[in-house]
This record gives sequence, C-alpha cells and structure tokens, in this order.
Amino acid sequence: MAQTPEGKIKSKLRRKLTAYDVWIYVPQAGAFGKAGIPDILVLANGTLIGLECKADAKKKPSDLQAKTMRDMEAAGAPCMVVCDDATIDQAVHLVETALGLSDD
Repeated sequence: MAQTPEGKIKSKLRRKLTAYDVWIYVPQAGAFGKAGIPDILVLANGTLIGLECKADAKKKPSDLQAKTMRDMEAAGAPCMVVCDDATIDQAVHLVETALGLSDD
C-alpha cells in the first residue's frame, strides 16, 4: 500500500527521532483516539514536544489541533507543524535542544 504524502513526512520524522534517547508516542487516530492531539508526541529529557504532521506547507492544523497545540504550549510543551525536510530538521533541533545537545 502506498503511503500518503503526510505518511511519508511522519515516517521520515519518526526515523530521524529514533536516533535519540527519547520516548515517542503516536496517538491512535479515529474513534478510539482523542481528536486534536498532535500526530507524534516526544518526551525528551522531561520535555513533552507535540509534532503535527502535514503533507505540505499549504495544509494547516484544524481549529481543534491548533487549540490543542496552544494549550500544550501554555502548559510548557513546545509544539510545531512538520511538513517538509526543513521543518523535520527544526523538529529534530527542538529535540536536541531538550536533550541538551544543542548550543541554543
């Protein structure tokens, strides 16, 4: 079965994240999941990071996804939309920063 463009972003991001000593959780979608939760949750050195994957930069989070990400950020969990190689690199940098591997 061919992957969707969004699925390709998710797979590439997950492959990159597995290089780090982090906890990665992909919430269940559909009737058994909770709507609005980012596609990938990463726990890195006590920092929860929400990563919402989209097929490209033209796709935007739904209103519920955006609200959930704002609520998470207000509680101290950085969140971002990942849609291409550049934003995948930014997400990896966010994880590296949480792990103390970045000079930022």
